Amino acid sequence: MLDIVYQIGAPPQRIDILTSISGVNFDDAWPERLAIEIDGEMIPVIGLKHLIANKIASGRDKDRLDVEILGKRID
Repeated sequence: MLDIVYQIGAPPQRIDILTSISGVNFDDAWPERLAIEIDGEMIPVIGLKHLIANKIASGRDKDRLDVEILGKRID
């Protein structure tokens, strides 16, 4: 599958829809997804464990800071 990003809207209210992310396999992440309600619709989003794995794999400074904060939510 190609790495494609669909963007809906404009910053700061833009939504990015990614077809793949580093460090995470869809087949592993899908069963552990979360569902959030937005305007009465249930929207599937990545679970915390896989979000952290993605941020670690990305290796960006801002993601390392996110991992510190998100890791505290697991503890």
